[in-house]
Amino acid sequence: MMRLPASLCLSIFALALSSGSCASAEVVPHPKLTAEVVPASAPSSLENALLEDISDHKLHRFSLLEAALIVSGARDEAELAAARGWAEKVLAKASPAADPRRPSEVGRALLERLHGKGKGAPAVFRSYDLAATSLLDVARDGSFNCVSATVLYLVAGRRLGLDVRAVLMPSHARAAVVDGDRWLVVETTSSAGFAAPPEKIREVVRRIQQQQPANAIDLYADERGVAVDDLALLGAIYTNLSVAAKEKGDLSLASTLEARADLFVEPAARPQLRRIRSSTLTSMAVRRVEEKRLEEAAELALQAAQLGLEGEDGRIARQNLVAIAGLGLDSLRQQGDEAAVLAFAGRFRGIPEASSEIEATAWAYVGELRSRRRDDDGAAAAFREGARLGAGSQLGGLLERNAAAAEINRLDELSRSDPEAAWSQWQALRVPPGEADLATNYKHLGANIAVFRGQRDSKAHRCQEVDRRAAEWAALDPTALPEVLRAGCRGDLGLARWDAGDFPGAAIAFREAMAINPKEPAFRNNLVGALERQVNSLLSAKSCSEAKALIAEGLALDSSSQFFAKAREFCAHPGSL
Repeated sequence: MMRLPASLCLSIFALALSSGSCASAEVVPHPKLTAEVVPASAPSSLENALLEDISDHKLHRFSLLEAALIVSGARDEAELAAARGWAEKVLAKASPAADPRRPSEVGRALLERLHGKGKGAPAVFRSYDLAATSLLDVARDGSFNCVSATVLYLVAGRRLGLDVRAVLMPSHARAAVVDGDRWLVVETTSSAGFAAPPEKIREVVRRIQQQQPANAIDLYADERGVAVDDLALLGAIYTNLSVAAKEKGDLSLASTLEARADLFVEPAARPQLRRIRSSTLTSMAVRRVEEKRLEEAAELALQAAQLGLEGEDGRIARQNLVAIAGLGLDSLRQQGDEAAVLAFAGRFRGIPEASSEIEATAWAYVGELRSRRRDDDGAAAAFREGARLGAGSQLGGLLERNAAAAEINRLDELSRSDPEAAWSQWQALRVPPGEADLATNYKHLGANIAVFRGQRDSKAHRCQEVDRRAAEWAALDPTALPEVLRAGCRGDLGLARWDAGDFPGAAIAFREAMAINPKEPAFRNNLVGALERQVNSLLSAKSCSEAKALIAEGLALDSSSQFFAKAREFCAHPGSL
């Protein structure tokens, strides 16, 4: 089952916790800003100044608000001033009339007012948008996600004297207000997100899970929040912008922004930043799956897996890649394009822990396509390769079963042209344990091959070999009739001797056949015919002494035979006929 992380800053979460309406909130005019939010490949002069300012990993020249606006994409001093002026106005209007000695009261009121609740609230946060990761998004039209909402909450909270910290998770960002020895969780994407109790969060998670794909992981149960400094939170803005660039196919810009993000994050916190990148890329991949854009989904999942996450994070990223790539392979399988299936699987060889299972699935699909074309040899070879590559994986058992089933089909076809080779390969074939139906088919195949071998030996008149094949048949099939196979060989031998004029030899073979299978009338009739020709030859030579026993045998077999009756009379009264 595919196990996928939840999307970064789930919009569903905001809807689940929000209450009330922002319709009556005061609207603050937005500044005139350029249309482009994503920073350019080359840093602006402001960005260069900011990067120089944080060379010791501290802000000196710029405030957190100014730094966030620059990272968000403010290009020059005029644009920075316009955005800063807007922020100053809305933050002033968002300041609650709460007791500053009670941090929880101030923090709750601030969050509500930022969401436009309360008299004179400025409606800073208007609509959730997963891609609205920068403060310029908020400034333009009030769209926000968890990162941009958390940044602005930190700025506003500290102006009110709150001890506010940033908390990052792989697919989420939120704040925490420190009140003595208590850390109060602040889900900044919701007006009701201040200090939500665990049971309320669990309730929200259950509601989220009902609307998410069934295979998405539990955001709060599976992810670990890490308190980070302000610069790491700004780095998360660059990280999200880099992911957006990847989504648009601008890999050069994405790489530049990733490198810029790393400059804001101390080495110890960079693994968390990679987790955010991985989670966001995977979330985008999931959306592509839902949109049936499977090749793009697989490429995004591959980028997530290429981040080199360790431990459980890396395992989940690779598992997601396997699952999403599997959907792409299945789509190509349905199109019937064998070459495309294998070429698609080959794209993931740079991730050894995932590529074997992906290629194993591809070969299994190729085996299925070849089976449809009645190419049993090709199908078996494909399934064998799939089972080899998938050994030890979650698909290992199924792939092994498919390989064994394909081998049975192949050997069934081979048994008709070369039963000896089929028998040798059948003996070497191993059926996976616990596969009762497959084991039954395996035994049936062995029984059929034994019969085909017996029939071939019978045509060559190797009746002792036929006896062994008949015993093998009986051991594999409780409904077998080994006497039919054994007697048939003697019957065939008798006919061959008859054709050669060896009637005594033919009679010996027919007697053996009749003794083994007395229910078959052909052997009795053939023996009678062989005796008639022997007796006729002996009477012509006037050798009644030798013919008498044969005459008696013939009459015992056919008491109504006129030939044997006359022969007996002739030998009793020579010359009477």
